[in-house]
Amino acid sequence: MKKIIIIIACLGLASCTASSSKKPILSGLELQQLQTREFEAPYEMTFKSVMSVLQDAGYILENADLGTGFITGKAPSNTKLTYNIWTGFRNKNHTTKISSTIEKIGQDFSKVRLNFVAIDDSSLSAFGPSRVDTPIEDPEIYENVFEKISETIFIRMATEAPAPDPAVEAEVSEAPAVETATESPAVEGKTSEEAEATSEAAPKAVPTPVVTDGETVPDIR
Repeated sequence: MKKIIIIIACLGLASCTASSSKKPILSGLELQQLQTREFEAPYEMTFKSVMSVLQDAGYILENADLGTGFITGKAPSNTKLTYNIWTGFRNKNHTTKISSTIEKIGQDFSKVRLNFVAIDDSSLSAFGPSRVDTPIEDPEIYENVFEKISETIFIRMATEAPAPDPAVEAEVSEAPAVETATESPAVEGKTSEEAEATSEAAPKAVPTPVVTDGETVPDIR
């Protein structure tokens, strides 16, 4: 009897430990925040950058539609041959599948959502094939991919920026300087020639004679 109680207690403790070690299930909003990022880049450039990052990571693209912004890809599978006394020999395949959606936001912004799924596929000899799809919710994986996409967008913007037109630069550098003509100021609303003629035509003052002791002396003023 004591042995049965001990066995039941051990099974209960093991079940509690297993349940406590499970990762918390993310809500729909938390999963969306984990899988989504916005980039300050045009839609087409963002689409090409996502494709480039996935191909560099070794994914085989199955679908890439620029019109809908939908990209799917699959990593090379890892196959192992195993043996079980009940099922015999079987092949176990492990791979990762990625689906991505790029959305246009205005002219200069784009939104990217990624979804990674781990696929375990087994071909059983007695009971037929079995497949288990497990969503990947590791934040580090998504952060790494989004960082690679951001770096690729930055490089594309630097290399695809339009170069200055040499013909326009040559026209600007060879343009003649504009000289500003200076005119002599008018004197009281008249030109300099009119002012000079007016001064010559004006009557000159005549000295008035001054009489002192019977003599006339011109007045010099």
